[in-house]
Amino acid sequence: MRILVTGGSSVVGDYLLPRLAAQGHEVTVLSRRARSEPGWRRVDAAREPVWDDSLSGTEALINLAPLPLLSRVLPGAPAKLKRVVAIGTTSVYTKDGSSSAKDRELVRQQRAAEQGLFDACAARGIRYTLFRPTLVYDGMRDKNIARIARIIRRFGFFPVAAPGTGLRQPLHADDLAAACVAALGAQDSRSYELAGGERLTYRAMLERIFQSLGRKPHILPLPVGVYRAAISAARVLPRYRTLTPAVAERMNQDMVFDSSAAARDFGLTPRGFAPGVPA
Repeated sequence: MRILVTGGSSVVGDYLLPRLAAQGHEVTVLSRRARSEPGWRRVDAAREPVWDDSLSGTEALINLAPLPLLSRVLPGAPAKLKRVVAIGTTSVYTKDGSSSAKDRELVRQQRAAEQGLFDACAARGIRYTLFRPTLVYDGMRDKNIARIARIIRRFGFFPVAAPGTGLRQPLHADDLAAACVAALGAQDSRSYELAGGERLTYRAMLERIFQSLGRKPHILPLPVGVYRAAISAARVLPRYRTLTPAVAERMNQDMVFDSSAAARDFGLTPRGFAPGVPA
């Protein structure tokens, strides 16, 4: 199958591309940070045209780039494109009622992008699969577990908005990649929530990360108000600029989802939480 992968330099791309190659697919990869490897192209889909004559035979699109970018990619797609696999986020549920205006705007953009995908595919007769994954990690390049590990390495402890009992289902990036490959063979269009194979509290998740680093867990419980203030102060630093004070509230919010539909349709069995962070 001739496949176009957008956002190929993402953490999920690291696991998806070897899986596609192993199955013998002909893959073209687009990214703003293209690698000097066959099949890679440097393209900023937000500002540049994606399609040209060399891609006219593309049969499937796997979009690992931010979902709103699909509104710029799909309109120029060739007639042979009959399958789209896209990645959304369960944040459309967990951040819908957030106290952060930034979080609520993210939800609005994601919902609009989802509807744009549905409408564009319906108009073109293209089958789609939309995955809404939970917290995606690989312990090395992700923006979730790897970020927590960096803080632990630097300071030796991690603060939590007490009591830190919100449930999580971390999903390994390779399991999400496996889902994308499986979805290439889907015969209908639908959306799926996709979660990791283990439920654990936020605090237990932190303890697992400490253990992966070979360190004794040192978790500092803080009142929610104090934690919110600390996040606000930390945001002056570039590396923490994307955080919002609402993070404190979500540490005690359950973020668990039913993946049984994806398991049934694609035979997926995501692994339990294994941080895999380098010590």
